[in-house]
Amino acid sequence: MAKAKQPRKRDFLWAAIAVAAVLIVVVVASEIIEKAQARPKVDLGAITSPETTAAETTVTEETAPETTVPETTPAPETTVTTTPAPETTVTTTAETTASESKATQPPVQDIVMPEDTGAPPDARPVAVTTKAGSELPDDYSETGYNHNIKNIVLLGIDKQELGENPIFRTGGQCDVILIVSMNLKTNEYFILDINRDLCVPVENYSNIGYSYGFVDEQIELSYGYGDGSRVSGRNTLKSLHALLGDEISFEGFIAAPIPIVRVLADAVGGVEVTIKDNFEGVEDDFKMGETVLLKGAQAETFVRARMLMPDNTQNAARMTRQIDFMTSFVKKAKATMTANQAVEMFDDIMDMVVTDMGQSEITKWILTGYDYTFTGFHRIDGTEGERKNNARCTYPDYDEVHELVQELYYK
Repeated sequence: MAKAKQPRKRDFLWAAIAVAAVLIVVVVASEIIEKAQARPKVDLGAITSPETTAAETTVTEETAPETTVPETTPAPETTVTTTPAPETTVTTTAETTASESKATQPPVQDIVMPEDTGAPPDARPVAVTTKAGSELPDDYSETGYNHNIKNIVLLGIDKQELGENPIFRTGGQCDVILIVSMNLKTNEYFILDINRDLCVPVENYSNIGYSYGFVDEQIELSYGYGDGSRVSGRNTLKSLHALLGDEISFEGFIAAPIPIVRVLADAVGGVEVTIKDNFEGVEDDFKMGETVLLKGAQAETFVRARMLMPDNTQNAARMTRQIDFMTSFVKKAKATMTANQAVEMFDDIMDMVVTDMGQSEITKWILTGYDYTFTGFHRIDGTEGERKNNARCTYPDYDEVHELVQELYYK
């Protein structure tokens, strides 16, 4: 029998060097991946009292305020309104998790998205079909949350272009925050409109992405603290969790820049709206009570104008105009476009938006929900109180918010 070859010391030396090299590569790669993803973990105890301080913000509203720790302000009554449903429809598909929404200000937890592996225990797959009277079960959690409802967050950002930036606090503010909620069982959807001035827990970041924790300030700032992309969008989702309850999940977010308004209006040949506000000195073609066809720059003025409005500079008034624009746009799009044409339109603007959803997933939502019935807009305005960062701030009544969430998302 041949004698087994004995390993030499040099062989052991080279093997040790190889193993060490692999370990170094793994560690460095993991650090690079973690930095690239820039998805900070949420400290469950990080929702701080008003004594918590944050770094100076570069996120601006009308003027660039300093981010300081807000004083505690008793929450006045929240204005929660519901708008009757006009004739329209939209999209959907995916999954959701949740439980009971809390009446008091809830703790902020890390956002549970579909691709995450750490989903809550009661998150379970649903057999999605696209026809009315589908095979979907009456799927409710133990607390009554309706798992057939799937939520996508749409954000309108006050910038001309969007994109990831290695320097944080440059993302821009989210002037529009809409939650599109699809019921896969009933083939219906509704939209929850969140006032951007609502003062809620917002996670602050330094310019290099270090988290200072949470302070109470305008929810619009949540997007600006991040990287202008995935971190920014998910930071807004965290604040929405703080407002609505930490067990409501989101399929994802889609953030769009200012020019998207012009593109959408022109894509359907203009959007008809009735002028209900005084635009004197802002857009003289807009006469009170008249119906106008919005295209290009006029469409943008209609949904954005506020500070120079002679009678009402409140964001709540602008939210009403945004609802009017969206209602008319969807109605016009459905009258002039097929579902496939709507998908093609969105494909054309994909390079303008920022999202954590895949293009195929968005396409599936559009095709699946194109014939859904729209059941109405709901709004959370809040009541104006003490200013934060030298800017207007409204305060939610969490008891009223809780009641609305129970009505919309629970049985």
